[in-house]
Amino acid sequence: MRIGVNVPDDLLNQMEPIKHMTNLSQVCREAIKARVDAYQGARDRADREGMQDVAARLSQEYSEQAVDWETLGHEDAKMWVQLASVRDFENLFHNLKIDKRQGRPPRILVSRHLSGAKTFLDRQYNHKEWFERQHKLDDTANRV
Repeated sequence: MRIGVNVPDDLLNQMEPIKHMTNLSQVCREAIKARVDAYQGARDRADREGMQDVAARLSQEYSEQAVDWETLGHEDAKMWVQLASVRDFENLFHNLKIDKRQGRPPRILVSRHLSGAKTFLDRQYNHKEWFERQHKLDDTANRV
């Protein structure tokens, strides 16, 4: 099978002095083979050392902390609709018109808290562990 390999111009320029004695295709094949061998070696070692079990356990732990924000949003919207007054709906439609006229996507449209309806702060408090975990992941990603 043939594939194309993109090499930056500056690297090709550096190859200039040795190109007559170097088979670039062979270099690429050897690099790919070394990468595949390293990957397979790591997989084999992980299997021998039981890392698949650790990965499965961590995956399970992670999935248990997952929050279905879309479903929560639908539930919150249904609750808001059930509790909202005519004035609340008028404000909602007014805000939608303004956003549309300004070419913006709809923003958070609830202009006042309705007793019994969940707010973002309620959800944040109820899912404190999830939010803390996300902040730690964000901090870790920003340091890398």
